[in-house]
Amino acid sequence: MLWTKDFLTLPDSKPTALIRLLSIKKKMTADPNFAAQYTEKIEDYITKGYARKITLEEQKISQKNVWYLPHFAVKNENKPGKLRLIFDAAAKTRGTSLNDVLLKGPDLLQPLMSVLFKFRQKEIAICGDIREMFHQILIRTVDQPAQRFLWKEHPTDREPNVFQMTAMTFRAASSPCSAYYVKNLNATRFGQSLPNAMKSTTGTTWMII
Repeated sequence: MLWTKDFLTLPDSKPTALIRLLSIKKKMTADPNFAAQYTEKIEDYITKGYARKITLEEQKISQKNVWYLPHFAVKNENKPGKLRLIFDAAAKTRGTSLNDVLLKGPDLLQPLMSVLFKFRQKEIAICGDIREMFHQILIRTVDQPAQRFLWKEHPTDREPNVFQMTAMTFRAASSPCSAYYVKNLNATRFGQSLPNAMKSTTGTTWMII
């Protein structure tokens, strides 16, 4: 994560995350289908290792960069029946949000004009997408406490459990820059064994035939 400062003391954002969780739980109670999809998404994150449960001992460790991310879900009209889980890094506590203390970094995306020009080079253009790209990137252990969230594993639980994202989240300000940097770095490392993959991944050439 690209911090604005090396040492930060963040406000206690847990109450904000708890209020948002209660709001989500009310919506889940009113809509069982939404509840099932939401729960499945959280469990999928845990199963894949994108998130993990924090023990009570870990919670007691004093750390300055602890942040609790509120979460919600959005639907894509082009993908009916699917939910996308969003961790709200823009949510503020005492006037501060996680994004306020993160740098965006340089824009590593290919310029749109460059992409459009390449479509005129040959007859057919082929594009691809990296599945769950941001979640394929692990966050440093020392930065993971800044990606905690609350969740009740069982409806009968009196208090929510504390979880922590171990992988990059989509809405964090530094995520796009860091994700594309890691993608290009990995491609460069395999440049000799997989030269064509390296060229298409880093954008030096495009799959246009």
